[in-house]
Amino acid sequence: MSITSESVEQKAEQPDKAPSQHEIRSAETRAQILDAAEKAFSSHGYVGASTRKIAEGCGVSQGLLNHHFGSKRALHQAVKARLAQRLQQFLIEARPAEDPVVNQYPESLSAGLRVYFRFLKENPAMARLISWSELEGSQDPWGQEKLMINESLRRLQEAKDKGQIIPEIDVRTINIAAAAMVHYWSTHRDYYQKIMDWQGKSIDEIDEMYLEQILLLLKRGTTPKQEV
Repeated sequence: MSITSESVEQKAEQPDKAPSQHEIRSAETRAQILDAAEKAFSSHGYVGASTRKIAEGCGVSQGLLNHHFGSKRALHQAVKARLAQRLQQFLIEARPAEDPVVNQYPESLSAGLRVYFRFLKENPAMARLISWSELEGSQDPWGQEKLMINESLRRLQEAKDKGQIIPEIDVRTINIAAAAMVHYWSTHRDYYQKIMDWQGKSIDEIDEMYLEQILLLLKRGTTPKQEV
């Protein structure tokens, strides 16, 4: 049976088929499993999490969990991929307009770090999963992680080529240091809130102060001194 160009055009003109009730229920079940798995993996790590307990936690059988994801590792990768997609969408939605000031270094770095800082604050599971991956030696990729890092490095290199970054500094170091300072704070905030004197500041005020301080460090430490 052949498909003519006319039949292809007719197919293209047809509206997208609405999902069936079975497909809707399947998607809902998958999301419930991912929610429970995200909580388990971020709390206990890959090794400590149990697919049996994950299944129990979202009210499904282990057989159904295996039907959707196949294996514990595949489930773990799906959790990480979903978080990476969430971060990518978060960055897109928070991306500043084509403002010539905001898109110049170091303002561009400040804008990106503010978004990442806010994302980790609203999605603490991601920071904990990163920590667990480091502890357990996991090399599994984080969805679009490499693409996002390469884009960040490209923008930093452009800024360096324009003379906005000190020549002696490798842009990879800036990227790693910036991400590390945000990530470390997101996983150790409660500890430092307890052992340091913050003079009665709320956690939101402490967060803002810390963020402004690391932005100042990066700005002063990576940009050429302005001639007076």
